[in-house]
Amino acid sequence: MAHCKALDTSPNVEAIAILNKLCRDSKNVVFIISRNNEDTLMQWFSSCGNFCLAAEHGYFAKELLDQLESVLANETVFVKSGQHIVEVKPQGVNKGLVAARLLATM
Repeated sequence: MAHCKALDTSPNVEAIAILNKLCRDSKNVVFIISRNNEDTLMQWFSSCGNFCLAAEHGYFAKELLDQLESVLANETVFVKSGQHIVEVKPQGVNKGLVAARLLATM
């Protein structure tokens, strides 16, 4: 009979190093979005410092949405939320516009 091992989903050393580098740059606003609970994420990423969380399948997504809308209020982007997503898109850019520009270069 085969035994199932628990899948280790914790971040590796390289991922933590990259996240640390991103968090140290004051030009970045870093969000960690995960299905894991807040306590687990804090245990994994506490060394990283300056970041925001959206944990437990979006439990904190409202906080993320509010923060993004505040930070990006003067930018030419819009912040959209849907089922399991928060998306930031540039205003005036869509798939049709991109396709038209690509076709024009052919």
